[in-house]
Amino acid sequence: MKFGTRRLPLFLLALLPGFFSSAQTGGIRGRIVSDKGEALSYAGIFIKSTQASVSSNADGKFEIRLPPGEYLLSASCLGYLAQQQPVKVGEDWLDLEIILLPTTYTLAEVNINPGKEDRAYAIMRKAIAMAKFYKFQVQDYRAKAYSKGTAKLNNITWLARKLSEKFELDTGRVYLIETVSELYFKQPNVYTEKDLSINSSLPKGLKLRGPTGFVDGSFYDPEIDETVSPLSPDAFSYYTFKLQGSFFDGNQEIDKISVKPRLAGEDVFEGTLYLVDGLWCIKSLQLNSVQEGIHTLVTENFTEVLDKVWMPLSQMYSIFGSVYGFDFTARYQVTTSDYIIKLNPVLSAPPVVVDEKTEKNLLPRTDQPDSLLDSEKKITVKEMDKLMNQVEKEEKKKAEDPEVVSNVSWTVDSLAYKRDSLFWKTERLEPLTEAESKSCKIRDSLNSQKTIKKPVERNLLSLDFSGIQLKMDSNNSVKFTLFSYRSFSYNSVEGFVYNPEMRYVRNCKNKNQLSIRVDLRYAQAEELFTGKAGLTFRYRKKAQDGSIYAEAGKEAEQFNSQQPLSGLLNSISTFFWGYNYMKLYENGLYKIGWAQRLTDQLYLNLKTELADRTMLSNSIINAGPVSDNLQRNYTSNNPVNAELPSTSFMPNRALSSTLNLTYYLWKKYELFNGEKRELKSSSPVFFFDYRKGWKEVLSSAVDYDRIQLGLRWRYEPGLRGALDIKISAGDFINSNKLYFMDFQHFLGNQTVVQEYDEGYRMLSYYGYSTDRYFAQARVKLEPGKLLVTRFEKARLAGLKEALVLNYLYTPERKNYLELSYGIDQIFRFMKCEIVTSYADFQYQAIGIRIGIKFP
Repeated sequence: MKFGTRRLPLFLLALLPGFFSSAQTGGIRGRIVSDKGEALSYAGIFIKSTQASVSSNADGKFEIRLPPGEYLLSASCLGYLAQQQPVKVGEDWLDLEIILLPTTYTLAEVNINPGKEDRAYAIMRKAIAMAKFYKFQVQDYRAKAYSKGTAKLNNITWLARKLSEKFELDTGRVYLIETVSELYFKQPNVYTEKDLSINSSLPKGLKLRGPTGFVDGSFYDPEIDETVSPLSPDAFSYYTFKLQGSFFDGNQEIDKISVKPRLAGEDVFEGTLYLVDGLWCIKSLQLNSVQEGIHTLVTENFTEVLDKVWMPLSQMYSIFGSVYGFDFTARYQVTTSDYIIKLNPVLSAPPVVVDEKTEKNLLPRTDQPDSLLDSEKKITVKEMDKLMNQVEKEEKKKAEDPEVVSNVSWTVDSLAYKRDSLFWKTERLEPLTEAESKSCKIRDSLNSQKTIKKPVERNLLSLDFSGIQLKMDSNNSVKFTLFSYRSFSYNSVEGFVYNPEMRYVRNCKNKNQLSIRVDLRYAQAEELFTGKAGLTFRYRKKAQDGSIYAEAGKEAEQFNSQQPLSGLLNSISTFFWGYNYMKLYENGLYKIGWAQRLTDQLYLNLKTELADRTMLSNSIINAGPVSDNLQRNYTSNNPVNAELPSTSFMPNRALSSTLNLTYYLWKKYELFNGEKRELKSSSPVFFFDYRKGWKEVLSSAVDYDRIQLGLRWRYEPGLRGALDIKISAGDFINSNKLYFMDFQHFLGNQTVVQEYDEGYRMLSYYGYSTDRYFAQARVKLEPGKLLVTRFEKARLAGLKEALVLNYLYTPERKNYLELSYGIDQIFRFMKCEIVTSYADFQYQAIGIRIGIKFP
């Protein structure tokens, strides 16, 4: 079953569903404290007969509205014994102080024999085997839910000061967001929610994210927010477990299990699991996770809403860390109640699970029927695992589209932001603290001071450091990029280059989109503007998305159309150090193309180009500021190649067409409000390219045919470690007439700093280019632990290591090989590699490469 909700659009906005309840004038209110008088925050209060539940606030206070009658009230808090007491509710409020006693554990036996397995492992084998049972036990349910998030900024760095002023953020002030919603879930993946009311003291326009992955997930799943669940089938590879003791909560024995990662990192939890002995379901948990420097402490409490059916009563997320210069602490809580549940008839009663390794004397008889599960039947861990895999397959078959892993619908009631205080008094399942109430008063005071004007439909003009953006209306916008690090460059052919851009976007009916892009280029050496313009129309036709595009213009382009060297890196290399690696020719281009998703797995891209190509030469000879000291001049603008004595050419015209087919073995999607979204996939991808140079068509001077076949595959056996493979081979089956820019080029690199890519690290840009057959391969291994990642602090900082093998074969230069070791995710945007290269398997050079993720 699925617990939680969709993405959070605000700081701690998690939108969970709930029903309106009729206004009550009375009920139960009071405070939950320990035996020492200390307030117990976020304790759960549950009335089983009505399925009503609330949580205490940070001060231990609670309110639960009930009609007159007699009830059995259950109060629980992590680390304390649950208490049940009968209460009689009249027309007015019944005030109670509930005292919970700390849990007294029966300590687990200490293993004297160092080779003896801790008893926690037998318990966990049973719990892991039962995880899918509890995931699919509930066929569908409806529920009421109340969520509340609070956040406080502790510090704002000078870098974030301007942003804080824009959103009117203050340190020390508590910001509140609370929601009343209704939800519905149906197996295997249908989830519907509607927000009935939202109360927020967050500044308007602030859209920061909370712990969406944890709120959306379930610990009965193998992964939750890309973190391995302790109940995953692979849990023993990631965690060690220890039984710390057990205690009785009513008539249920609860086992306390310590969870520690074998290897600390961003993909594991650390903390405590409380499991119901015999049922092997979650009673409660408290687990800590660290992701990108943000700490999240997850606390969940479950309650028995029906006999042997345990559902979440409360979920608490305590978060602290720093984001974009904001140091913050935050809490986000969900209280779920009023469950209306329909059970899966096959899984209504959990069986008796026997661990083969430690309970051989309890193994079931072989003559037991193996059809439906029942509470009297004994079943081994292995048998349970097989049976639940079969149940999972049957549940997936019920889905309308097996490739869709989740189908989420989320709506917001038109009155969600207009509910009055009377509504909130009725529906709020947790009293506001003094600080939270003060936050709402500050918001109301600020709003009352602002002049309220009738909204006027107008253009929205915004300026930033890169340019101007004009939003004409909800469907039309235009952006001028006048100044960015990509707007200026330098090369030995054109000198200084200024490259402003304009982009116009129109959103059409049926989610179609029209975009027009104009790129201008001013070259210092020629003292004139050139440029190109392009038009793209993206359309949607059921599941078969596609686009039609056209482009025309003239400008200087690299001989390798894959653009192996960025303008920024070439500018630094050329102007400051005198290495003019970028080689350019003038290209007057007319292009039309069509891209189409033929099926969910097969994609087509077809384009035709008509190009008028002209040779260019250096306009600048002296090699930048260092030339005086090093006496260095720029090299010729003619690329150096092993197969051609000279790569210069006469002006020519070339008409060519390219057909590309890409095939995914499988695809996975999610539906959100009816929109199909593709999920990250580990599917092998096959691709086929065919390029044709047309002879004497429209005065074309080329005549060639080139084919290429390839495979891309990123295999991730778990959250840790990955194997990335890319293999391709091709041939010019006809090379009667072509020019150097028509050759097969490869992503070479000769600069110390380079952008993140899949290219070679030390290969010359054009030395291996060929008009004959070729083969290349890239194998990247990302082990979970190697050298630097053996240290816990390195893993928690998000560092990753990689071993890379790059290989290339061409007939003229034979074998080229690179071996590299690198550390990735340094400061989250950088990597550093040490690389060795080999020419025909003979050692050639060793070097350092630094990769930068440019926005």
